[in-house]
Amino acid sequence: MRADFAITAEIGKRLGANSESVSPSRVMARIAAQIPAYAGLSYQKLAEVVEQWPKIARAELYYGGTSYENKQGLGVQLPLASRVARRRESSAATLIPQAEELLAVPITRLYDWGRTVTPSALLHPHLLEPYVVLHPVTAQALKIANGAAVLITVNGSTFRIAARLDETTPRGIVLAPRSMGMSLHEPMRLKIEIVK
Repeated sequence: MRADFAITAEIGKRLGANSESVSPSRVMARIAAQIPAYAGLSYQKLAEVVEQWPKIARAELYYGGTSYENKQGLGVQLPLASRVARRRESSAATLIPQAEELLAVPITRLYDWGRTVTPSALLHPHLLEPYVVLHPVTAQALKIANGAAVLITVNGSTFRIAARLDETTPRGIVLAPRSMGMSLHEPMRLKIEIVK
């Protein structure tokens, strides 16, 4: 068996890329040299250990309960928080629905049509049909009745799905279960209309 980095390097080499294939530490050094967020990162930094509180002891297991002292390295916290926050702020501005649009928010439901569920014939009777959920006031403004078939256009694709009404759903929001046929993995703007 070859290490993952060696396999990746070989694939890269065949595609014309210059990838590190000697050792993981050299891969880490190359990443740290080329990507600003990882500057100064090394195996040595990842392996550093400092005193941790609450104090953890191996013999009596005091304070730390069943935890054990970490002697293999505490890792490194990368300075990405501010960048991620800025990216979220900029992406949040693009989530404000325009005229005739609503904000779709993905939710998770048991017995969806995901890859780990659909192969089981035993679970098929429990699988839900695709649907979205709207507040009754939002649905009334769009003249959508409970159980009506609607066309959802999101991210350039259109889906035919049943609409359910629920007063606990925020107004102006469409709750869309994941793994139900729609390619929705994060909040997105969508258009919804009745099937004529």
